[in-house]
Amino acid sequence: MSVLKNWHFKQVETEIWYPCVSIEYPFGNQVHIDLQYNDLIGDPFENDNEIELEWIKEVEWEYKCLFNATTTNCDSYLVFEGLDTFADVKLNDISILNSSNAFQKHIINVTDIIQIENKLYIRFNSSYNQGKQLELNYGKLPNWNGDSSRVYVRKPQYQYGWDWQPSNFNTAGPWKPIKLIQEPYIEDMFIKYELSENMAFANLSIEISGYNLDETYQVRIKRQDFIATFNSTSNYILDDIDLWSPSTPNLYTLEILSNGSVLKSQKVGFRKVELIQNQDLFGQSFYFKINNEPLQIHGVNWIPLHSFTSNTTIENYKSILNLIHNANFNLIRVWGGGQYEIDVFYEYCDQLGILIWQDFMFSCGIYPKEMYSSVDLEVEQQISRFRKYASIIIYTGNNEDYQIANSLKIDTNNVTQFPGKKIYEEIIPTKIKNLSNQVIYHFGSPYSAENVSTYYESVGDTHQWKVWLNEMEPYQKWMELSARFVSEFGMFSLPRDKTLSKYITKESELYPYSKLVNFRSKADKYEERLNHYLNYNFGFISTELSEFIYYSQLLQSDALALAFRYWRFKWMDYQVGGIIVWQLNDCWPGLSWSIIDFEGRLKLAYYGIKRELKNEVVGLYRSGGAGNGRQTILKFDSITVWGIGDADLLKIDYYTSNGDFFDNEMFNVNSTRDISIILQDHLVYHENLIIQLRTFNASKLVARSSDWPLSKYINIDPNLCIDYLHDGKFKLSTNKPVKGLELYFDNDYLFSDNGIDLFPNDPQIIQVYNFNQSDIKNVKYRFYKSLLSIKY
Repeated sequence: MSVLKNWHFKQVETEIWYPCVSIEYPFGNQVHIDLQYNDLIGDPFENDNEIELEWIKEVEWEYKCLFNATTTNCDSYLVFEGLDTFADVKLNDISILNSSNAFQKHIINVTDIIQIENKLYIRFNSSYNQGKQLELNYGKLPNWNGDSSRVYVRKPQYQYGWDWQPSNFNTAGPWKPIKLIQEPYIEDMFIKYELSENMAFANLSIEISGYNLDETYQVRIKRQDFIATFNSTSNYILDDIDLWSPSTPNLYTLEILSNGSVLKSQKVGFRKVELIQNQDLFGQSFYFKINNEPLQIHGVNWIPLHSFTSNTTIENYKSILNLIHNANFNLIRVWGGGQYEIDVFYEYCDQLGILIWQDFMFSCGIYPKEMYSSVDLEVEQQISRFRKYASIIIYTGNNEDYQIANSLKIDTNNVTQFPGKKIYEEIIPTKIKNLSNQVIYHFGSPYSAENVSTYYESVGDTHQWKVWLNEMEPYQKWMELSARFVSEFGMFSLPRDKTLSKYITKESELYPYSKLVNFRSKADKYEERLNHYLNYNFGFISTELSEFIYYSQLLQSDALALAFRYWRFKWMDYQVGGIIVWQLNDCWPGLSWSIIDFEGRLKLAYYGIKRELKNEVVGLYRSGGAGNGRQTILKFDSITVWGIGDADLLKIDYYTSNGDFFDNEMFNVNSTRDISIILQDHLVYHENLIIQLRTFNASKLVARSSDWPLSKYINIDPNLCIDYLHDGKFKLSTNKPVKGLELYFDNDYLFSDNGIDLFPNDPQIIQVYNFNQSDIKNVKYRFYKSLLSIKY
């Protein structure tokens, strides 16, 4: 197998061919990146350059590759992993393919055409123009986000623009690799297995597909000291299975042998997955069991890593997946308006034990019946590719397609009004049943049940946007805004200052709500909404950009961390089966709901959520006063305290809004690894008290947490002490409570924690990884209501 290299491209009806960027496998070429590589356009992300690039999506492009074959005396195949999107392909001046679906793979037998020296030409018609013509032919259909014609085009939908992605990045090109195969080559191998009832053994059979293959091969399966061999046409009983799970991602190595040589090797895991949907006191449950063990999902919504995926690398993927794993998330939802991810993504999730919720690529639209046949092949190919990954536990048919139908009063039971019904309720589930291994299928996200609105929170999964969008509720009301499974919720923030200043090169534009700062946001009414939440919680809006970024990130961190805290508590009785935050990442240097910005810099919310996802935590819910978002001052609050982790003592310290010590209480407890209520409806004197919680076991700290009134009522002037210990470790202490204490440097570092709440008599140590000792004197810090960054 050889990957075709040394591509050239040009605009159709022009003369000059330009060299393409050399792209690392398994990525391909996209015209925006190739244009930038040849200095034919500026950086699409810089300033407002996007505006000048609209023409690219409206013209036609041609790519060519001259390549050599080793022989013409064998069966030869060209494999097109993906062409974006409407493409006419010629090999040695002979037409071999017309493609119209960027998500499809094409395998073309070129045995009669191949030569030693070959010319491959691909002409890409404008997807934008083709979509507009199809829309003109068949009629305009409803959609949210992007040009309405996108529903007629099978390509990544976010390229048409989204509320976090520009609309002029609709690209084209051979965006996946193209391969020449002239030797025996195994494209895919799949172990189908049936676990015994006690999950102690499994009956295995294997399917092998590829090119120039023999009828049978030897199969070797091994793990640690275990090794076994069987014939590819026979079944095999695997005893004493080491099951795969998020906590123990055990993988076996599967090898296909020919005359003792390994033709192909891959990892495989064995697990049982169930989605439990039972009637109960709260409606209908929605939670997962992995190997018979109930598991609350703590997840992130994943969008493509880049507006132009040609500009990503395998290392980019592994780096961000490690960040997900290190923050104790256990699931990634691959969102349905982006792309089916590369194999490395799923392989690495298998290794790390990160579960996958996989949407099919339909989002926020009414999709037409004209694409049924194209979608049929797309779905079959993707399921055939995905089915070997233990990490994929659920497929969903789309993102918010049932919801847009509900909002427009479209009958989702009527296939004429809602043609997607056939895709989501017939084509996809049939393919899954015929091709896949023990994977759950859910018609859409969100989806409740037949004849039940997707806005109904007691059944199915919910996109909870009553905070930020819709009613713009205070985030402090997360406890009452829960659902059986929250698959989207979020809070907006700005990226790190260094990220903004890299792409906004005009220093005069580096202030809040400047023309170019606002250009970074594609979200409707973002300024109005962000101002609302900043004013409600902090009572002011900074006019200095660095401080404004800090407060937007503190707001986001407080909001998202509180959701995880409250909804983890609601895992009791399976009231909330899962929590998936919107969104993990950015695809360009924009303003959004991400917790990691485009340059990979962590926002404060990443650390805030990480703290809430520790194995041992303590939490509090305060009803009645400002602590849960109400500004009415009552004499008493009622608090409920819960914990996870082995502890024998709870200590509660109370502070006034000026930071003075008020009172403390201690309680003997007997908490366990499961959620346990420590105090129920305990009355405390209100007066806008700040509350710190700590649990201990044999005098050793187990977990800490705090609960604050609305921050705008706080006026504290603390004395902070920051001591450098050794090996990048800083010890932080204070004489009064400090909210949102952030350490930072001019250089980029990864921290063990940041944006913390710090209290007297409870110093904390923050590890700065790969720390350069010369930066000891360059540490800066800021916290809530500190007006300036202060040097150490």
